[in-house]
Amino acid sequence: MAGINIVGVDLGLYDVDYKHGNNLGSLTPGKTAKLENGMKFDAGKSNRS
Repeated sequence: MAGINIVGVDLGLYDVDYKHGNNLGSLTPGKTAKLENGMKFDAGKSNRS
């Protein structure tokens, strides 16, 4: 996070699910996804620690 001002930012965990084109897919820890214009993600605060 070099160069990003994180003062006052909540750095809690978030769940991110990829919903367009692969309804069963999830972006999980350690995995990557190539981002392209038009991709849609649902992101929400995680209740996991």
